[in-house]
Amino acid sequence: MGDVSFRHGDGDDMVAAYAYDYPVDVLVKHLKYGRRLDLAKLLARGLAYRLRGAPRPDACLAMPLSERRWRERGYNQASEIAAPLARWLSVPMIDPVVRIRHTSAQASMGHAARQENVAGAFQCQMSLQGWHVAVVDDVMTTGATFREVARVLRSQGARKVSAWVVAYTPLREW
Repeated sequence: MGDVSFRHGDGDDMVAAYAYDYPVDVLVKHLKYGRRLDLAKLLARGLAYRLRGAPRPDACLAMPLSERRWRERGYNQASEIAAPLARWLSVPMIDPVVRIRHTSAQASMGHAARQENVAGAFQCQMSLQGWHVAVVDDVMTTGATFREVARVLRSQGARKVSAWVVAYTPLREW
């Protein structure tokens, strides 16, 4: 259950508390699909521990969930992780990004299909000129969703976008 962090070629970075492996994978699935909201604080605590001493962004936001998926679950697992994390790290939460269209579940998709699936799916509704924004999510696999959200944030002036994730799936690259 080691941690990971690295910088992407365009200046953005990713910090993950754990590899998406047992027992973290089971905890994430229980949070995401089993309505075990109590696990969000536990997972957020692991991420907060990993982020100790790291530079703080100007704000953080939870990876947006489509309205359809929100209606199915009744909550956004990324928001459940982001809220206590932001509070503990004294980083303000913002919510300027919305999913403007529902996307298919990506669990069984390859890298290229994931990129195509999320292209144009988000919109940012405020200026973020010069801001460093951290996007909080439960799991990063290929990074396609993060890259699309980061693109939208940069289009509104964000100077840097970080991915703060509980777990990552080790692949060749994100």
